[in-house]
Amino acid sequence: MKNEIIIKVSGKHTIRKEISNVLTEDEMTRAIAPFSKENILSVKIISSDEVFILETGAFQDCRNLEKINLSKVEALEVSDGMLKGCMQLRKVSYPRNW
Repeated sequence: MKNEIIIKVSGKHTIRKEISNVLTEDEMTRAIAPFSKENILSVKIISSDEVFILETGAFQDCRNLEKINLSKVEALEVSDGMLKGCMQLRKVSYPRNW
């Protein structure tokens, strides 16, 4: 199984991209192009790697991000400041075994 990110942006657009097991700020910016981070409403990550890494800045300043679904991630490593500026974040879903 590959690593995939599914992003819902304003205007009811859905973006599906194959990604590595490390989500950096640059990779996130490329994944959502031509939209900006401010357009992101929700994110779902699917990963079969041993560890999926969310680096600092991956979701930074996603001001309208409301939901993050990590329920299909086996193990996660996060960096400080990953959600800095996510003022509308209301729900984070994760696997029961965490």
